[in-house]
Amino acid sequence: DPEQPARVMVYSGIPLREPVAVGGPFVMNTKVEITKAFTDFHAGAFGPVPRQARLAYDR
Repeated sequence: DPEQPARVMVYSGIPLREPVAVGGPFVMNTKVEITKAFTDFHAGAFGPVPRQARLAYDR
């Protein structure tokens, strides 16, 4: 809706100069770490996650 104001968030910081791997909601340094994060997520290792927040990632 063009009548609604926009909200913009801008972040900056010192470059890490490390590899970046992205998978779903996770950002890690390697694809192996992404796979581990998904495994931990599905095993409940992140603690309770509200169902609405995880619907897109349930498989």
